[in-house]
Amino acid sequence: MARAAAGLSLAFVASLVGLSRSHLARIERAQVRNVGVRHLARIGAALGLDVRMRAYVGGDPLRDAGHGRLGSRFCGRLHRAVRVQSERLLPGAADARAWDLWLDRWPGGPDADGLPAELETRVSDYQALMRRLHRKMRDGGVGSVLLVVAETPSNRRAIAAAGRQVGADFPVPARAAWASLAAGERPTGSALIFI
Repeated sequence: MARAAAGLSLAFVASLVGLSRSHLARIERAQVRNVGVRHLARIGAALGLDVRMRAYVGGDPLRDAGHGRLGSRFCGRLHRAVRVQSERLLPGAADARAWDLWLDRWPGGPDADGLPAELETRVSDYQALMRRLHRKMRDGGVGSVLLVVAETPSNRRAIAAAGRQVGADFPVPARAAWASLAAGERPTGSALIFI
């Protein structure tokens, strides 16, 4: 327990966060059914913890119309023999993370040699995007990925602001990746594609 590890008394933490000692004790023992995010954030701050919350899509495979249109534009330029699966779950992941698209069955290639594609309709923070993408690559056991980004001026600016790092993250030029995909071949590495 973080409070005990920090050497703080129940009464002291309760006074910091504006709760009664007994209510905080019930929260610690998981006896409070609905603890508000505000209370959790205050408790975390008092203990020097960074409280975060995540939300995962649980419904429709493609979250919105823009995301669906981006996927349709991308898939429309692929060789007809390439199989596309949407929302392929990461293997063995305990959460609901999935690749937006999974490409495989390359003509003349092994079926197991799949390639994930992530669709981004709006990029505002390249560094945060890459942290998320690198975690998915690690957890999904893949060495390369296609990042498919909607062609907008703001997305171009967000990507350009990352400078040379973009080339390091995506060594295959977009033109070469498109040529491979149109021919039904797997690109040789990660690529960033605007469409």
